[in-house]
Amino acid sequence: MRQSLALAATLLCLALPTTGLSADKYAKSNSVHDRRILAACPSQPEIYEGILPKVDWKGFAERDLAILELSDSYTHLVIIDNSTVQQITVSPKDAKWLRRSSDCKADDKYVLIGKDGGVKRRWDGPLHVDDLFETIDAMPMRQFEMRTKGVN
Repeated sequence: MRQSLALAATLLCLALPTTGLSADKYAKSNSVHDRRILAACPSQPEIYEGILPKVDWKGFAERDLAILELSDSYTHLVIIDNSTVQQITVSPKDAKWLRRSSDCKADDKYVLIGKDGGVKRRWDGPLHVDDLFETIDAMPMRQFEMRTKGVN
């Protein structure tokens, strides 16, 4: 019995994510890898003015969506957690992964990255929240989440 419990505990530890730094000043790895990311590309001067009519934080939370603020000098993740909007500095390792994943092109204003790390859509102008949510809600993983919401 003890050997079974020890083996189960070991397997559980091996299955836990190991990416990201554990320092409090950095986003926990699940904040980066278990969310959909809306990357605001570096050429975007005021990212929130381009989201129309405004950021729907409740809708972002329902869709596990965060905003990635990119610049040459920093990488921040803006998330809603426990009904509070937070800006978190991303670890250097995760920042490198997010920059590579978003792959902002010259005309891109926003890039949607799925939970699988792939680019799902690009916008080269203003981003309408309804359009963003429709894009996410049509994704197979989101469809599954909506069907199984509240199911253990």
